[in-house]
Order: sequence, then C-alpha cells, then structure tokens
Amino acid sequence: MRRTTMSFKEIYEITEIFLKEINYEDKRRNDKRGRPRKYQDSFILAIFLHQTLKQYSYREVIQELK
Repeated sequence: MRRTTMSFKEIYEITEIFLKEINYEDKRRNDKRGRPRKYQDSFILAIFLHQTLKQYSYREVIQELK
C-alpha cells in the first residue's frame, strides 16, 4: 500500500492497536494538576504520523482534519 493512500482513520486505528499491544498507560492520567486533557495520546500520535507521511505543515494537517 502506498503511504499517500492511507487515510487518517486507518492511521488512527493502527496507532490504537499499537499502543494496546505495548500496554501503554498514561502516567499523567492520575495527576490532578494543570489543565485537563482534551485528546487521547493515540489521537495526537496519529495526527503526527499523518503529518509526517503526507509531508504537511502543522497548519495543513489541522485544516485537512477539520
């Protein structure tokens, strides 16, 4: 499969599976200080991978995913 044909949904599903397989647990989940998180780590990682694979700038990725 060409890397440019992968949709964001596929990338997101792969990152969720990967994080489950390595038993990833967010260590800051129980920390009550600071602003509460809006997005999961898997979602943030998927956005970063999508940006890298498509060679987009930060603004282009946000604009495409809206």
